[in-house]
Amino acid sequence: HLLWALLLSVNVLFHYAMGVTTNPGSHGSDVYQKLCEEAKSRGLLKNLKPIILPRPGEWSKCTKTGLPKPPRSHFDKVTKRLVIQMDHYCPWLFNTVGWANLRYYMFFQVYLVISTLYITFMTFWPFV
Repeated sequence: HLLWALLLSVNVLFHYAMGVTTNPGSHGSDVYQKLCEEAKSRGLLKNLKPIILPRPGEWSKCTKTGLPKPPRSHFDKVTKRLVIQMDHYCPWLFNTVGWANLRYYMFFQVYLVISTLYITFMTFWPFV
């Protein structure tokens, strides 16, 4: 039982730490820079306009930051950053959940639920 508890707790802590410290894909990240370089080489960054509802796959200009806005990216009002594939701001992670840290957030939740079920089962097992 100690091995399972250790395995679950290490996974919960690891994915939490990675979710907190990983840049979600904002304008300062390597992912954003690579996307912009690729779009520039294809000529997609010419004459960008601030569009509220761009077409799928269309680049626009962010109205808040003035930076090129990749498809499916959103401006996070809490952290004041443009985030690629922004899902939501998570107060438990103190970070925005986006393209680069979504897997850590999801695995954190999965391991947390498994750990909670394991602890509940182990606590009530002697009474059954």
